[in-house]
Amino acid sequence: MRISPDSPNQELVDQLLPRCERRLESGGHLVIEWTGPPFAILEVNGQGLLRLPHDEPVALPSGDYALTSSFVDHFPVEATATIRAGETARVALRMDPHPQYGTIEIRVNQEGVPVSIDGRVVGTGPSIDPVRLRTGRVLVAVDAPGFHPWQRYVEIERDQEHRIDIRLLDASLSDWDLGLTD
Repeated sequence: MRISPDSPNQELVDQLLPRCERRLESGGHLVIEWTGPPFAILEVNGQGLLRLPHDEPVALPSGDYALTSSFVDHFPVEATATIRAGETARVALRMDPHPQYGTIEIRVNQEGVPVSIDGRVVGTGPSIDPVRLRTGRVLVAVDAPGFHPWQRYVEIERDQEHRIDIRLLDASLSDWDLGLTD
């Protein structure tokens, strides 16, 4: 609470301030151990109280409190806290993000060769149906007898569709034939 000496409601402030101070003196503190996105709002008993993360203890009157927080693209969190006079209650809140997905479609210039993503075979060439994957970096690889191994890292982005066209080269071709030497 902020007191302003020139407040037009100074009489009301003078009247209510001692009551507020007594209420807080009979209470305790709440410490929030936050793991989640910055700028989420913590609601206490349905009222927005503070922006997370918040490093300072929060003074509250004694009692039971329902703590909730929600944030875009994250699972909401709920917890309860009991504040007792002169004590500090600690509550750990962890807000996890919703999984995000993208898709990748793969074409290979050879029939029947296995295509893997992060070591798991997802199909065989020449055409792999679109594969839905969590966002992040994945390794696409083709290792078939008679062909040079092929692999690339691909960044899967949220709600994006990727298409990869893989051209396998005959293993009988030398580095010279492939233009890999001077």
